[in-house]
Amino acid sequence: MFLGFISSFQNTDAKRELANLFGLPLIPLQHIFTIYEEIAAKFLLIIADIQPLLQYFSRTYLYGTNFPPPRWNHFSSIGFTDRTNNALEGYHRSINARNAPHPNIWKYILLKRELDELTMISVSQLMKQKRSTKTQRKRYRYRDTCLIEAKELLNTQQIDLVEYQDVFELLHMDIYSITQKITMTMMSTTSCRKLTII
Repeated sequence: MFLGFISSFQNTDAKRELANLFGLPLIPLQHIFTIYEEIAAKFLLIIADIQPLLQYFSRTYLYGTNFPPPRWNHFSSIGFTDRTNNALEGYHRSINARNAPHPNIWKYILLKRELDELTMISVSQLMKQKRSTKTQRKRYRYRDTCLIEAKELLNTQQIDLVEYQDVFELLHMDIYSITQKITMTMMSTTSCRKLTII
């Protein structure tokens, strides 16, 4: 995807804009095009020959018919569902592991019944416990909490879109930056209100 730009992304400003580009799925749908134009303009000032990457992204993910923004935007699902398809992939893997490549119809029916029963048990457990039975690592729980709180602050207009972007930009840099460490400090009741770079 990066077309030989790896060395260019060592620049702190380029890393910031890359984090903003990766954060587009978390932006409210109605602001995606405006934010993308801002990111593209800043990228062009930082890396002169990045135009082919930006054109590809624009054709594929903004104006193309295969992956229009409503298909990949996750803003409305923050706090409600997983943002990945890992659970679905794991489910398909478990089906394949329990089954031969070309099962006869009776084996398939028995497998389908068994999976339906297991699914119903899981759903009833989820409904009774009102939480996921799957444990999540502390750092990912914290990131989800930050995103949920930032979304709520944005929706109630306590922060603007730039401050909202700062939250997931710093969360992204925490994942991908080796030289910078991000500390997230709690501030009053909003645990993600203040994110600072050391």
